[in-house]
Amino acid sequence: MEVKPVATLAELMEKTYARIGEDIEDHDEEIETVVKNGINQGYMLIRSGADRRTATEEFEQEPPITLPDKFIEVIDVIHEKDGYLSKIEYVQEDSLLYFFTPLSPGKITIRAVVLPDALVNDTDVAEVRDLFVPALIAYGAYSHQLYRRKYSSAQLLLSEFNSYLG
Repeated sequence: MEVKPVATLAELMEKTYARIGEDIEDHDEEIETVVKNGINQGYMLIRSGADRRTATEEFEQEPPITLPDKFIEVIDVIHEKDGYLSKIEYVQEDSLLYFFTPLSPGKITIRAVVLPDALVNDTDVAEVRDLFVPALIAYGAYSHQLYRRKYSSAQLLLSEFNSYLG
């Protein structure tokens, strides 16, 4: 029998509530907010580090290039005429990409690590490898324990989360 991994926000919330001993049907709205924010924080940490995803976008504007907010780390820059640019030929500062040498006119294709959209609706799916689903639950539980000021339990849950990230 194959076990379906927990992937939607509703399923992650349910598993986190079970982990922290909260009733899924009768819970405080503040607890729901704390757990949901914790799951989303863990999701962003996982996707920005251990389970990174990339996106590619083309630009035709003059440098510096304003990067989309979802781009967190530029991986490749390819100019249609000049080819691949070395990492020493550009620098990313916040949402701007500066070039150290003038570029000839043309399209610039940028591949970068991107952050996912936050999980908001119950049907939103956490796009992580199955390995990281328990880590999301642990981080949601960690946030709850911090909120409840149960620092020893919170430290254990944070250690568990970090162990998944390796």
